[in-house]
Amino acid sequence: MWCEAHLWIVPAQVGGRWRLPGGDLALTQTFQKLTGTLTAGGVSAPVTGTLRGADIELSSGAASWQGRVKNGALELRGSDGRRIKATRRQQP
Repeated sequence: MWCEAHLWIVPAQVGGRWRLPGGDLALTQTFQKLTGTLTAGGVSAPVTGTLRGADIELSSGAASWQGRVKNGALELRGSDGRRIKATRRQQP
């Protein structure tokens, strides 16, 4: 006898605008997939990423970040080891 089980991990809600030190991050979320734009110093770059519950991975060009969604903030660590905290921007 056997049975089949399905696992669904609900992704955190991260779609919207985020403020980073020195820039802004705009994310669009479709289930666990992320797309968006990182703007820093007047230059914009495309961003892609994924979510698994509160765990987040983002990449833009050669740069990548991993972290968690925690207490309404994105706590990220870059591929270079730097830690970054992003806070949600208020809607006008």
